[in-house]
Amino acid sequence: MTDISQLFEDMVALSNVDVGIDQGKIYTVGKHTIFYFNYLPPWAFLEDSARNKTIISLLINLKKYSLVIADFSRERMGYWACYEILSEAGVNFIQLTYNPADSKPLMIYYPHYCYVVKSMWKPAYKKNVEQLPKKYKISCLNGNTRWHRIYNYILLKERFDISDFAITLYSDQPVEHDTDDRLVKSELSPFNITQKWDSIKHQFPLRHSVNNGIGTPYNHPAHSDSYINLVTETDMKNFYMTEKTWQPIASAQLFLVAGYQHIIAHLRDIGVDTFDDYIDHKYYDSEPNWQARLQKIHQVIEDLLSQDIAEIYNNTKQRRINNAEKFFNEEFGIQYRDKIISCITMLK
Repeated sequence: MTDISQLFEDMVALSNVDVGIDQGKIYTVGKHTIFYFNYLPPWAFLEDSARNKTIISLLINLKKYSLVIADFSRERMGYWACYEILSEAGVNFIQLTYNPADSKPLMIYYPHYCYVVKSMWKPAYKKNVEQLPKKYKISCLNGNTRWHRIYNYILLKERFDISDFAITLYSDQPVEHDTDDRLVKSELSPFNITQKWDSIKHQFPLRHSVNNGIGTPYNHPAHSDSYINLVTETDMKNFYMTEKTWQPIASAQLFLVAGYQHIIAHLRDIGVDTFDDYIDHKYYDSEPNWQARLQKIHQVIEDLLSQDIAEIYNNTKQRRINNAEKFFNEEFGIQYRDKIISCITMLK
């Protein structure tokens, strides 16, 4: 059964590598062979005879494997198309998804980025917890420049004295890769978001001028020297949870998440302590409108800032450590790994 462990290791190692359906990786578990891929190439979407012939040949080949694992736990193009293609062909497969709300029978939610952060970070949370007093009350890291992050920054600056906030933002052209990105920009037009951004973007560096990979270092001041981490997820409109949400948990921080509706409820469901007795997540987490949700998050921040944050931090010390320990012990993802393992071990 050693290849099951290798499979999970490779799923992290291949996070940024396209393993196409026409290539794949093969694992042997007992008498069974497992075919793994995480990418559907662009040609698979073409409607022509050459494409159809290739797809048919591939699907016939996939049927010889005991199980096919289509790993879309990291958001990738062709998510739904892949499921339909494999289903219609009668391939024995499971598809891993990044969306905990997906309910198709052969889909399994898998917290991919939880394992990515664990593979990159050292467990420095005990040192972080003891580093007192903190320099920053609130930290808010922003990687790719996106319109909802710009909106968040402008609202924070208008509402608070951010001199004791640790905020990163970059002057790069905001991402507008797909319809959702452009829709967010359109929804913010009454706020004059473009004009406001043009007037302040010169204050920030270009992202390529800063040493940046996926996520941020475990010893970044936003994690080690801040009481509360305000996470701005990649997307606030769709189910989407990346490494950004896991980082404050791994750092044993208090946190709020500007992400999809019910993201805090999801964390709570998988066993994360969300400190609801100190942070009123319920006030914003179920709000369907993303702009209103962000504004409610700022109201919760205002409430927290009116209290003794250092005392709250001290009172939650062991609970925050417990979160970090569970994270590094992989307890938050174990139920989903068990589902995948069960699909393999139950093969006849």
